Amino acid sequence: MKTITKTKTTNMSYTLILPLVSAGNVPQLTTDLIIENNSSLKLIKNYFSSEIKVLLHSFAGFETDKILSGVELYQDEINKIIVVQQRSPIIAPFELKFYQKMFKQIIFNKESKFYSKVSKVVILDSISGSDP
Repeated sequence: MKTITKTKTTNMSYTLILPLVSAGNVPQLTTDLIIENNSSLKLIKNYFSSEIKVLLHSFAGFETDKILSGVELYQDEINKIIVVQQRSPIIAPFELKFYQKMFKQIIFNKESKFYSKVSKVVILDSISGSDP
């Protein structure tokens, strides 16, 4: 008689949260609140690109060794969440090039630990109430 052993499989798919720099910086504020209120999110990478305006900042309220960059990548291994915090706008007309390079380096690169593991993308955006 052949016995079949069921092995417990873990869900390895991640959800990517991506804010867009937009009206009133609401997506960036929302992302900062997500980062601040989820103790499982850990900064894993500062991402630098020639397509975004340079930002490197340390300001009141943060530890002296914590520096903010234009784009940061956070990971929550427990809840399988990746959060991209983009604090600096993309230089026009390089929007598409920026996202292609970032996604290729972070997610679609076979050497990346997130390769083939992102199954959902949540895009945070806002518009001005005065927009038609």
